[in-house]
Amino acid sequence: MKILVGYDGGEEGRLALSLARDTAVFHNAFVHVITSMEGGSSERQADILTAEKNLNFAKSLLAHAHIDCDCQQSVRGMSAGEDLVKFAEENEINRIFLGIRKKSRAQKAILGSTARYVILKAPCPVTTVKFDLDNISTQDLIKDRRILVVDDEPDILETIEELMDMCILDSAASFDAARKNWMNPPMTWPSWISWESVGMIYWPLPRIRRSRH
Repeated sequence: MKILVGYDGGEEGRLALSLARDTAVFHNAFVHVITSMEGGSSERQADILTAEKNLNFAKSLLAHAHIDCDCQQSVRGMSAGEDLVKFAEENEINRIFLGIRKKSRAQKAILGSTARYVILKAPCPVTTVKFDLDNISTQDLIKDRRILVVDDEPDILETIEELMDMCILDSAASFDAARKNWMNPPMTWPSWISWESVGMIYWPLPRIRRSRH
């Protein structure tokens, strides 16, 4: 089985990637992760670097689950929807996963909808995942985030690892060691947990923008 994930980071992308990972484990599937880039003058260097960081995270997440994968940027001058459908046709993909975000009517009219195009044109089933902050569970909110845990007590680190088995955990015995770990890629969607003798937790999750309706 071959799975394709259309991935551009963000909360929707994380959920789609996680679901694709779980499906791949069950079916022993190969996963292609594609970030579609238009290329040309419209592409900024910052966008390319962000895409690389996101794909590094995707690769590490899938590797953590022992899944064979290929993570790449695709620059073929197509829209994201056209690019994903074309890739699916060329590589005999069996299932596509996409994260979707809510757009206003004006945005849909001007920009169209990648998910809608892929659903209508894809040669295989398409699964879409939507991030809804008001309804998402706490476990799903932190699932598959890379977490850096700092404490000088080994038993505390072991306890946190058991409690947070839905995350990818890195540990450090001091803040100096943690700082070095923090600077090493791929620390995307970073979060900290510092559980010291007083039981204090410092845990900043990424800011999530709410849209007004």
